[in-house]
Amino acid sequence: LANGVPIGATLMTEEVAGVLGGGVHGSTFGGNPLACAAGLATIDAIRAEGLLERSVALGERLRGG
Repeated sequence: LANGVPIGATLMTEEVAGVLGGGVHGSTFGGNPLACAAGLATIDAIRAEGLLERSVALGERLRGG
């Protein structure tokens, strides 16, 4: 997630988030400014280089589409 820097993330639907409520789930790496900056920089690079679109196209190609 952060190009080798330890960081944690959890993705869930709004329904699940509503059950957990605030402060119920934590992360060992939560709040680390260096990890957050590295994570954001990684996301920026993924977007700038079109890696998501490229992986979708390559996946379709590998599946014979």
